Amino acid sequence: MSVPYAIGLQPEQVRGDTYLCADDGKAAAWRERISADHGGEARALHVGLVWRGSPSHRRDAKRSIPLDALAPLLALPHVVFHPLTPGTGGELVAAFAADFNASASTRIRDLTAHYIEGFDDLAAHVTALDAIVTIDSAPLHLGGALGRPVLAMLDHVSHWCWGVAEMQPWYDTVELFRQRRPGDWSPVVERVIARLQQLAAAAR
Repeated sequence: MSVPYAIGLQPEQVRGDTYLCADDGKAAAWRERISADHGGEARALHVGLVWRGSPSHRRDAKRSIPLDALAPLLALPHVVFHPLTPGTGGELVAAFAADFNASASTRIRDLTAHYIEGFDDLAAHVTALDAIVTIDSAPLHLGGALGRPVLAMLDHVSHWCWGVAEMQPWYDTVELFRQRRPGDWSPVVERVIARLQQLAAAAR
């Protein structure tokens, strides 16, 4: 993190351009996989979802979102959610079934078992999705670097790189949604829902 200082980088020199791309073959395979495995939601918005990080992270309790706080988001019609963290799909399916008393098979698509080559497959998966909704996590940065639409849900006092407001210079396609009060995720989730509805309307 001392590199910007060492090379004399100035704020006005920071640009948020796309600087990574997924392997073309992998991205095509992931688009095909999602298209073939849409679970009955052929015209749905396909959205990557990250709601918690590593429990060993010192700020994980603050940056992670309880699944019950995401219930209004999961209730959005015509949206298929793709957990992007291996091992969390079952958690999401269980939460969906409990909250909506319904099968999650058409709304939750856990394809992380296909992450054979780690971040290469994650990058291809993200490239094939319509958007990502995430806490402050590695997929947030990866999505931004790939130039994908990212809706970033931040806790009240987040990592320094996000400043203290909702503007950031690092990624042109990343939008920040910050808690107004510590621990209060409801307004953040409501605003993310409104933004996803805008994206869905634009995609029709």
